[in-house]
Amino acid sequence: MPLRSGEASAADTHESSVWSLAIAADGQSLAAGDGDGRITVWRAPQATEARPL
Repeated sequence: MPLRSGEASAADTHESSVWSLAIAADGQSLAAGDGDGRITVWRAPQATEARPL
């Protein structure tokens, strides 16, 4: 998800709607929490899943 280019990425790992999103201060990762209580940490530049919590 290159923020500078404005390109968007999508991922199908959440089975319900994402309710919250937090971006790390360095912009290198983000955490997304969904309605099922799943939290997933992502590597932001590559839009790849780092790990589920």
